[in-house]
Amino acid sequence: MKNRNTAVMQIKLLLMLLLSVTFYTSTMAEELVKDYVNNGTLKMTTDDYKGAIEYFNKAIETDPKFALAYSKRAFAKRELKDYQGALQDYSTAIELDPKNVYVYFGRAHVKSELEDDKGAIQDYTKVTELWPDNSKAYCARGLIKAKLKDYQGALQDYSKAIELFPDYAEAFFNRGLAKSMLKDNKGAIQDYNKATALWPNYEGAFYHTGIAYSNLNDQISACIYWRMAAELGEQSAYESIQRYCNE
Repeated sequence: MKNRNTAVMQIKLLLMLLLSVTFYTSTMAEELVKDYVNNGTLKMTTDDYKGAIEYFNKAIETDPKFALAYSKRAFAKRELKDYQGALQDYSTAIELDPKNVYVYFGRAHVKSELEDDKGAIQDYTKVTELWPDNSKAYCARGLIKAKLKDYQGALQDYSKAIELFPDYAEAFFNRGLAKSMLKDNKGAIQDYNKATALWPNYEGAFYHTGIAYSNLNDQISACIYWRMAAELGEQSAYESIQRYCNE
């Protein structure tokens, strides 16, 4: 009996030793992965994306289930215009961490670059589900819808973005473009004016205000806004002035 108890104690001690070694090794691996990711992130602050990827590769080799390493590497690949590689990494990161809203945002951007506009809309929609008051997601989705000529859908998204962030100059400008495509030039002018009130050097908004006035056959007002845009450096405004405005 004594020998049996001794054997049991020895087994328990061995198991405890194994557990402690496993825990120690695991902790060291976790710290190593974090160091790799931090070093990679530092590389990205100096635009050394290739160097960053080398660190993220090491992090993934150490822990293939560390989602942050994939999302960081995806961003670096995106900056290097390796959109297919970025897409794969973003998708892996989502598999490992399906609630990370920023990863969906990144993947939507990559899908847009790859001309997968419907896929981009799906990811931006997922962002709005996970983060309902994210104005940028609505504005970005609106841009894709406008690209697909869904101007009514784009207008709705821009309006939601403005509802969430009333000082969103870009959303006002984009909504103005959508209204213009829907032949609502007066409504477009209102939005362009709001955009320039929020962003006084928004040359594109001044230029498109001129276009909206021209569509309304108010050439005098159109030329006034084109000149304002030209003063801010909008090249297209110079061309419109030469063509339609009497100097």
